[in-house]
Amino acid sequence: MLVAALLLAATPGLAAGAGDVGSLPTVPQTSSSGTCTKPSTKTVNNIPWPQVRLDPQRVWQFTQGAGVTVAVVDSGVDSSGGSPLAGQVGNSSKGDCTGHGTFVSGLIAARPRPGVGFSGLAPAVHLLAQQVTAADGTATAAAIAKGIQTSVDGGAGVVVVTATVATPSSVLADAVKYAARRNAVVVAPATDDAGNALAYPAQYSGVLSAAAVGPDGSTARLQVAPRIDLVAPGLSVMSVGPGGSGAFTGSGASFAAAYVGAAAALVRSYRPDLTAAQVVFRLESTAYAPAGSLPDRSLGFGNLDVFGAVTQLPAGPVARVRQHAPQVPNHLAVAQSSHAPGESLAVAGAALLLIAVAGAAALVVPRGRARGWRAP
Repeated sequence: MLVAALLLAATPGLAAGAGDVGSLPTVPQTSSSGTCTKPSTKTVNNIPWPQVRLDPQRVWQFTQGAGVTVAVVDSGVDSSGGSPLAGQVGNSSKGDCTGHGTFVSGLIAARPRPGVGFSGLAPAVHLLAQQVTAADGTATAAAIAKGIQTSVDGGAGVVVVTATVATPSSVLADAVKYAARRNAVVVAPATDDAGNALAYPAQYSGVLSAAAVGPDGSTARLQVAPRIDLVAPGLSVMSVGPGGSGAFTGSGASFAAAYVGAAAALVRSYRPDLTAAQVVFRLESTAYAPAGSLPDRSLGFGNLDVFGAVTQLPAGPVARVRQHAPQVPNHLAVAQSSHAPGESLAVAGAALLLIAVAGAAALVVPRGRARGWRAP
């Protein structure tokens, strides 16, 4: 904790006000109350911890996702009221009652705004909203399957499916196969946002299955899925919600899927010649891998590395198993503790920012040599 305190003191701009993140309203995945999520009046100026870790500005010199359509199969997208998603969304006229689909879409594509730290990972993509849930946020397998098929027919190169069901379905499996035949990357959360139930379609072959990690490197409370491909920021994350530009917070595998889907869009934008299978290969092969055999039961092929996936690995043979790659050094993780979300965000963000500045060259060069990477 002494090290963490020193890092916070050395990065006052990031730490100041970070506790405000913990006071943001939470966006629900489902709502049993029958009332829609109210707009947020909260704003946070600091850069959220997922952006510190994923460092999108480093990738944006190459691409921001232009030319790629990303479908969000969820509760809809509300881009009204000065939302940073305004003008980017197709098929969004039905709004978004729970706000979950809007939150996911913000993580993917919210445009940067002056004086606001938060932005999406791929702010130049075009979003296609597929509203498949009822007002309470629940969905059927048939509705999700139709959303996937409609997304692909509408030209989506990446389909982020964050409306899920807990049981297998042949119609949903067929929709995934349809997307694969049409060369679309399908990304979905490995569990529900509570982390305690399997989520489909993520358990089907052909879907990039994502699970969530927090600012201290910890995984979701329960990652029970037998199949996890990648992990990405998903706990105590911040995005926009319905009714304007106000900030919300949330935790769950669906938000990790949003980041993985955005990364897939960046790859497809920068390398439009790659097939969907090759995009998945790049994402998995450049991840910060855990020790041991891959895929790991809880971490899959490892933590998402956006920059590596976009720029550093040439297209190669598609494989589900690859040689072990270096794991994230121990000094990049902050020990898990019982502190409030805001403090965890500040500690982890400050640590990552300082280490990224001090050690970027030391990390990139050895990894590149070990994997035989070259610039595309």
